Amino acid sequence: MVNFGMRKRVLSNPYIGIALLATGIEIGKKLLAEQMPKEIVIFAVEVEEVTKFTEEMTRTVEETIPKVVNLVLGEVGSADTNAISV
Repeated sequence: MVNFGMRKRVLSNPYIGIALLATGIEIGKKLLAEQMPKEIVIFAVEVEEVTKFTEEMTRTVEETIPKVVNLVLGEVGSADTNAISV
């Protein structure tokens, strides 16, 4: 169990998020084919401890965040700016 404020939840299967993402992309391709990007890049940071919930990051994650930010900025910088809409 993990305590999120005043309510408790059982952590679900961590792979459910991947399945939901894949399903969302497939639905988007069918319903909004013209608006869907040709490429989707996902950046993730793996955590060391999955059973303990805290507001602080582990040292490893904290040290990794700037690296991921640079990767994202590099990816955005190399993207086709005509394809990006806000």
